[in-house]
Amino acid sequence: MTGRARVHFTQLEIARVLLMFMRTNRKCRSINGLAIRAGVSPETISRILDAKSDLRVSTLAFICDALGIKITQFYEQVESKPIKQTKSMFAS
Repeated sequence: MTGRARVHFTQLEIARVLLMFMRTNRKCRSINGLAIRAGVSPETISRILDAKSDLRVSTLAFICDALGIKITQFYEQVESKPIKQTKSMFAS
């Protein structure tokens, strides 16, 4: 990269990092536990983890607060662990 931060992350990258943070947080390891603490529905968390939903910044703020992290920490993790796409990912 040329010193610029990526602005767009894939749903899969976001889901992977969210799962990583969930695994390290005792109170938010389950979908229901995180949903309750974040004040969102379990369906919202499930759709994010399944990479089937775009994540609003406001929802991410609630989730990060529940996980005890800052949004910047979340995005730093997403940016540091990009998913490398290969031709086999697009093969039918």
